[in-house]
Amino acid sequence: MSRRTTRSTATFASELSLDSFARPTKRLRGGSNEKALVEGVEQASSKLEEEGTEMKVASKRRAKKRRKGDYADLGDDPLTDRLKEGLDVLFCGENPGIKTAELQLHYASPHNHFYKGLHAAGLTPSVLPPIASRTLPEDYNIGITNLIARPTIEASELTKEELDAAVPKLLAKVARYKPKLVAFVGMKVADTVLRYFTNLRPSSSSASPAPSDAKGKAKKPPPIKAQIGLQNYALSHPTSDSTGGTSTTYFYCLPSTSGRVAAYPYPVKMQLYATFGTEVAKLRASPPQALALPDGVVYYEAEKLELPALPAAVKVEVETEKAGVAGEDNEAKGEMVLVETLTVEQEEIELGSGVVQIEESLLVKLEVSG
Repeated sequence: MSRRTTRSTATFASELSLDSFARPTKRLRGGSNEKALVEGVEQASSKLEEEGTEMKVASKRRAKKRRKGDYADLGDDPLTDRLKEGLDVLFCGENPGIKTAELQLHYASPHNHFYKGLHAAGLTPSVLPPIASRTLPEDYNIGITNLIARPTIEASELTKEELDAAVPKLLAKVARYKPKLVAFVGMKVADTVLRYFTNLRPSSSSASPAPSDAKGKAKKPPPIKAQIGLQNYALSHPTSDSTGGTSTTYFYCLPSTSGRVAAYPYPVKMQLYATFGTEVAKLRASPPQALALPDGVVYYEAEKLELPALPAAVKVEVETEKAGVAGEDNEAKGEMVLVETLTVEQEEIELGSGVVQIEESLLVKLEVSG
């Protein structure tokens, strides 16, 4: 029996060279080989210089990235509340993010799901752009405010004491504008307001001693946590007419729409906003339908709460001008609507006794047909 031998195709160490890693497409001979080597070195050097320049630019961009606490240029109150009396829903967020403060548009970050949530709830016919926040009260009877006015990168930069101190001002806005429903955009906002109303209720601690553990140490009370959905408290307001009746504002807790919050996946979040929309539809029905309220709702009279005084209301009158828009063939394509503020009146404040910041803007809507 003959023995069959095979030769290995492996490359021996003595045969290895730099050409093994970067073999040219065509075999070069003579002096052309040296020329190609020089060109290759020059190309490699040029590429390294370009990469180094790009790295320097990228490092400068990273250096310009805003750090925590670096918000002086944004001001303490960069956003304008979108409010009017008798809103169907007043959304209340925790505080503005950096993108929102820079653009001065509510929920302006592209990673925020707020406007998708509005659409999922059936409150808007489509997913609106952030610039639509400026006319939400007029277009959809929806308002927006925040518990804290100053912007931050992360919500963790707000202290518990700062949040608690802001609740009376929020409730003062609710008492003035009397929305049918206040929707908290974020669990922390709902927790803070619930803590405020819980402290208003009569305490039973004087009647019964605090529970203690086996060593006799007093146990800390459980943290106050809100639940998604309608809350167990409401605010009643006297009506402005002569009937002597009252209107009621209910409160609803929704998950945060921030893309940073991962506690609720996006599909679950949209489903919760759709459920919220069914309750809003009940309030908008004629006549209004009963809400699915939890047991034991406590109604507080806004007049009896120690709420701070807000600046006097500002009356703004606007005039609308329309201009036709034609195409290249001079055929009518639609109309351009220009809305310009004409007069501003400060009510119930004497001259020189207060300062009101007026927002001047020109809103242009272009509607093209065909």
